[in-house]
Amino acid sequence: MPLSRERILYLLNAYSSHKAVEAEEQELFAWINESHNHDLLQQHIEKLIEQYNSKESITPVDWEHLYEQILDKCVIQKQDSVVHQMSWLRWFTAAAIILLFGAGAYLYLNSSSAKKDIATKAKPKPVINDVPAPANNRAVLILADGSKIELDSTGNGILARQGNVQVIKQADGQITYNGTSSEELYNTLNVPRGSKVVTIRLSDGTQVWLNSESSLKYPASFKGTERRVEITGEVYFEVAHNTAMPFIVKKDAMEVTVLGTHFNINTYEDDAMIKTTLLEGSVKMSADNGQRSVIIKPGQQAILQSAQDKNQGNHSIPKIMVQAANIEEVMAWKNGKFQFGDQADLHLIMKKIARWYDVDVEYEGGELNQMFGGEMPMSSNLSQVLEILRTSGVKFILDGKKVIVKP
Repeated sequence: MPLSRERILYLLNAYSSHKAVEAEEQELFAWINESHNHDLLQQHIEKLIEQYNSKESITPVDWEHLYEQILDKCVIQKQDSVVHQMSWLRWFTAAAIILLFGAGAYLYLNSSSAKKDIATKAKPKPVINDVPAPANNRAVLILADGSKIELDSTGNGILARQGNVQVIKQADGQITYNGTSSEELYNTLNVPRGSKVVTIRLSDGTQVWLNSESSLKYPASFKGTERRVEITGEVYFEVAHNTAMPFIVKKDAMEVTVLGTHFNINTYEDDAMIKTTLLEGSVKMSADNGQRSVIIKPGQQAILQSAQDKNQGNHSIPKIMVQAANIEEVMAWKNGKFQFGDQADLHLIMKKIARWYDVDVEYEGGELNQMFGGEMPMSSNLSQVLEILRTSGVKFILDGKKVIVKP
């Protein structure tokens, strides 16, 4: 006997809420697996969408996982039909989830072996001991006298005075420096792992954004013939123009010199290279006491890496390369997104995740050569990110503040 509309909706809701018994699951799988029911399935999903829009209680359905279970539990004789059905359902699945959840988390993952797009997962099941996205900035401001101010636990207004310069915390959390001073008083802003992005406006009007696990050392007031700061981690600058005082960013043996421009610098130690990406203006990146330098234009990226000189033993010689940059990908962190190019290595992705969620990552088993591409909001819980990455076939175990990765 054909299933009634009410019965199909009941089975879909029961399955999605994990209340369906085995007989009900088999009944649903058998109905969906009949090729002539695909149009009907679309109609019933649209009905669920209507109910969701009318604010009735609807549990999100993981349609991709549902279809995988159908393949596991149902005997399908015609391989060509299977390929056709899967292709159709994957396409409609993505459309249905977008309609259901609007601009929610999404990520297309490209496996280097399979080379196929995997549709976005819907909301994952609740995870015990899940790790939420950073809710606070957790930054620490170290003043010239060594005293420390934990920014998240302080109120708005004047935090300190450095000579004649006021250090102010604005209502939106931004730190600003107002005034000038004849004294050279250096402050340091440390943004640890697991912290929200922090913004600061220096005394010259330069705006700075610091990613998690980053720091900025700067004078409370610039004086002399140059404006010099030091960084670690990843920092984005919008430098106030001043032809009389070049702005210089230093990291170890690397310096970036500008007059007034917008650029991003990634200097994370575990990335083994320093990347300067220019959005606006012009910058010069130099190393080895200025013996090596390049000038880049907007849309370009300068990469400084170390190479071993075989003729000089372990002596490291800096090399600078210039290449076209994916600006949207580089600036994703500032815009609140994880975004990876078409060939992002899993290890690179996990480094970003470790910094943002303040977790440790361990690898077990064989090599992991998967390559991914896509984006999702950085406001997602860690389990949501891992659930999406898991669709590529990689296994993740979330154990408190540790993520174990297995092939």
